[in-house]
Amino acid sequence: MSQLQREKQDRLVRCASGVEFWKERLALASQAGDLETVDTGRIPPVSKSELAAAFPDRAIHPSSPQSDLRFAATRGTTQRMICVHDFAKRDAIRAANIVTLRASGYRLGMRMVEIPPDICDVVCGEQGERDEGVLRHLLGILRYNRWRDANTYRDLRGLVERNWVYNRKTYPPFGAGGSHPGTARLDYYIDRLQRDRPFLLKGLTTYLYQIAQRVLERGRIDLEIPVIKPLGSGATPHMRETLETAFGGRFWDDYGSAELGSVAFSCGDSDGMHVLEDLFIVEVLDSQGAPTPPGEVGEVVVTDLANHAMPLIRYRVGDLGRLLEGECQCGRLSRRLRVEGRLQDALRDSQGNWVTSNEIAEHIYRLPWVDQFQLVERREDLLEITVVIRQGLRPDEGQLSSYFRDRLGREVRLRIRTARSISPEPGGKFRWVKALPAKPLTTAGAVNAG
Repeated sequence: MSQLQREKQDRLVRCASGVEFWKERLALASQAGDLETVDTGRIPPVSKSELAAAFPDRAIHPSSPQSDLRFAATRGTTQRMICVHDFAKRDAIRAANIVTLRASGYRLGMRMVEIPPDICDVVCGEQGERDEGVLRHLLGILRYNRWRDANTYRDLRGLVERNWVYNRKTYPPFGAGGSHPGTARLDYYIDRLQRDRPFLLKGLTTYLYQIAQRVLERGRIDLEIPVIKPLGSGATPHMRETLETAFGGRFWDDYGSAELGSVAFSCGDSDGMHVLEDLFIVEVLDSQGAPTPPGEVGEVVVTDLANHAMPLIRYRVGDLGRLLEGECQCGRLSRRLRVEGRLQDALRDSQGNWVTSNEIAEHIYRLPWVDQFQLVERREDLLEITVVIRQGLRPDEGQLSSYFRDRLGREVRLRIRTARSISPEPGGKFRWVKALPAKPLTTAGAVNAG
């Protein structure tokens, strides 16, 4: 852990000591309640459900001015949570977003197109601020004589960035069509992209993948979109290849959430994403709560160093990942993280090791007859997979059964269903795998991985 991280972590701990939810946890991790002796590695990782139960009165710092706070709600692929950001945290989110965009070559003012699962989530959830116009905000400053209020200028800066600096257009989601809205709808997106000519295209991976396949199916479509980014979900190597071929650009990964903001980003020179270590401490823990060796899969746990309104210490994001070793060719010295999928979307093999949704999706999407799929673990010995089959091809059930038997190292029964489309979750995202509930993370022998 760097000196800057230690100083920010100490400030965060002192702030959290004034929040009811954290008082007992900090006391257990210290000697005789002395904050100077707090070992954050002894603080049990906190889940979304625990924070949701404490929200708002026991989770928000009591001295945080109400006018200073904005709500940010996760889309809730598996579970929704509401978080609170103050002005300082929102400024940190803006700065982190600019860093991740610049790493891909994007510069402010370049045209950007987003295709989110739900437009309202972008305005009210992920951004966590009112969709207020710049001129309307300026009129409010005049009307209520708020020229000397520093927070007013912070709000104004955020509005200018969203509405004027970012040359951003938002396309509507697929809607009721699920993963397959039909060729006419896909052609609508292609036509708009040809007309708008964005430098950066960011969208739900399932959306981008379906549009990309339609582009390749039609052929001879000149898009040349330099930067392609996922929104709210990852992409397998096969999907990245498809997106880059169809859109004529390069896929750039990043990692974050509505409650945290941007946490890590890809530099384009090596595997994994660089953690924004001046804003976050990222750990990867095994099932006993101990740090995993470099390169091994475990649960991602994040400490947000910038949010003092609603402290998040060793927060269980709900993802699996691995921390990578070795120097990066880009010259950055920050730790690198590779995210492997959602915790609740991962299976276990006969040895108890994770079989992640990303790994499963990479294998299945490379099968020539599979267009889209969703796998549900009904029991440990029973899997059910729904497949959208490519036109003119036939499914190979034996191929799938052999894969799961060999990969899981045990006999499993596989039921195969076919469908015309895969339905999204209530939050608008798509899940490749729905696994049985994972066992709670324990903290025996846990130490700080920072």
